[in-house]
Amino acid sequence: MLNSDAISLHLNPALEIVQFEGDRNFKGILENIENIVKNSSVPVIIKETGCGISKKTCEKLLNVGVKYIDISGFGGTNFIEIENLRRTDLDFTNIYGWGIPTAKCIIDCRSISKDFTLIGSGGIKTGEDIAKAIILGSDMTAIAGEVLRYLIHGGYKFAEDYLKSLIYQTKMIMLLLGVKNIEELKKVEYKIFGKLKDIS
Repeated sequence: MLNSDAISLHLNPALEIVQFEGDRNFKGILENIENIVKNSSVPVIIKETGCGISKKTCEKLLNVGVKYIDISGFGGTNFIEIENLRRTDLDFTNIYGWGIPTAKCIIDCRSISKDFTLIGSGGIKTGEDIAKAIILGSDMTAIAGEVLRYLIHGGYKFAEDYLKSLIYQTKMIMLLLGVKNIEELKKVEYKIFGKLKDIS
């Protein structure tokens, strides 16, 4: 194995189904995950790729010993759309909206247990998004697409400034909420309304 701090296993059935050369054999995946988790010398992160991890899937993962889950909900990079744009033989535009919204994934997965590390990702772009994800139940957040946009369009310094801005925004929101650290941020009371309430 590479000299890494952790390994991340991606769950991406929707992407694989749409992808022309995708792997469509999903048999034995849970058993494979269990085997890797039991035999890995480093933490194993199970990560979705933009369609979200359901409550049922989260329960199954926790039952086989998974301790780190990146829910990667719907709302960020849309890999179904990306893969569909590469194809000319079939059209999958009708499922561009497939997935569980990030906020719902966080709430549902955290409701099962507090005994695992929940990474909130999928459309995280601002310090407010980071704070909300943590308040809803994430232990930490992850961002990819937005950082890449800054990097591609402005270069390394542009991306670095964006990340510094995110940190500042998050600290500003924590100050306005009267919390000193992430543990206190996790305890902030919240109210669900609108579309999220309708699907919860």
